[in-house]
Amino acid sequence: MKISHFTDADMDTLLQQSIGIVSSVSDTYAHALVNANIISKVRITNNKKRLGSCRIVQQGGRKSYQISISRKTFELPGLAVSTMIHEVIHVLPGCMNHGNQFKRAADLVNIRYG
Repeated sequence: MKISHFTDADMDTLLQQSIGIVSSVSDTYAHALVNANIISKVRITNNKKRLGSCRIVQQGGRKSYQISISRKTFELPGLAVSTMIHEVIHVLPGCMNHGNQFKRAADLVNIRYG
């Protein structure tokens, strides 16, 4: 089934659920995400090549994380969810790239949630 539309509120809820999933993997992750300033409004894009992104922005003189997700992820069941979790993992310390710390965190989430 192709999902043709998610509302902004759906994406914001999905962000909060994804934060909960990553936080549940370890106390360290939970602490890091509670202290991270993740902008609660998800940017929905029309990007055809990039499914999602997490970038650092300055907001009120403080480092914040802006998560974006492409409408393209709405085309396959579960793709928006897995993309959002992937982007939340980038918020963890040392995980802005796809290096060893990112891979370890992603592996732990996958072991727990599949």
